[in-house]
Formats: sequence, C-alpha cells, structure tokens
Amino acid sequence: MVVKIGWDPMPLSLKVFFFLIAVGTVFQLLALSSLGNVGIYVFGFKLMGTAAIITTTAFIILNVILLYSLWERLVWGWEYGIALQGISILTILASVPRLPEMVQRGFSQSNEIFQPNALGGLYETGLTVAVLGLMFAVLLNAAFMLILSHERDYFKVKKDLFGKKLK
Repeated sequence: MVVKIGWDPMPLSLKVFFFLIAVGTVFQLLALSSLGNVGIYVFGFKLMGTAAIITTTAFIILNVILLYSLWERLVWGWEYGIALQGISILTILASVPRLPEMVQRGFSQSNEIFQPNALGGLYETGLTVAVLGLMFAVLLNAAFMLILSHERDYFKVKKDLFGKKLK
C-alpha cells in the first residue's frame, strides 16, 4: 500500500502553515543579496556580511527540510517543526532589547526619505510598530506550534523514503 503524500492528504491547518513557511522562505531567498549590507539580528546579536548570509542560508535550509517533512509526512516532522518554531520565538524575544537600535537604524537607512530633524514622533511610532510586529510574530509561531502538535497524527504514517508503508 502506498501512503498518500503531498497537498491532498494534508489537513487545512497544515496547508496554511506550509504556504506561509514557503512564502517566508522565498522572501528569505530574495533578501539574500542585500543581507551583506543590511545585516540581521539572531538571538539578539547583529550579524553583518558573510555571517548574515550564511545564517540566513542555514535558516532557508532548515525551512526547506520542514516543508519536505510536511509534504512527505515524515514521522519526526511535527517535532522538528515545533523545535524550529521555538527557535524562531527565542530569536524574536532575544531581539527585544535591541529594538530601539533596530528602529533607529531603519530610519538612518532612509535618509533620502526622512530628514534627520524631521523625524519627531516617527521614532516612537516606528518603535510601537516594531513591538507589535514582534508580538504578532511570536503569536504566529506559537500558533504554528499548536497546529503541529494538534495535527501530529498526520505524521504517524510510517513509510520509507519511496512512499511505501512500513509495517
């Protein structure tokens, strides 16, 4: 008996999760070219240049493994997904103390649009938007963890790499 894999047998909640992870991975791929100059924050540390590109590439690979485990219904897929979402939450929370620096850096990179003296209340607004964005990201990752835990039976089909059901 061949186990059904792919899009059709996947529960709707996992389809939404799969789609959002796939879109995020594509955006990470598109951002690779500018990361050397812009940098990223991982666990509260600012990475620039090659370190930022290597770290983002590693996260892309981890996301692709997650997508593959969802598609193929691999037994360990739900645990791997929960661990990966947990790492994302920890990365986000570790960045909170660096928020003022991140917002200020974002405005300084927009010198052509904003005059430094004309920012006024934009900094506070930017900080508020950044906090709300981080809160949304944490809640979304936590929701993904709950979805994976709730749908763990989807992954319980034991099969080999070729889709044949194991006894």
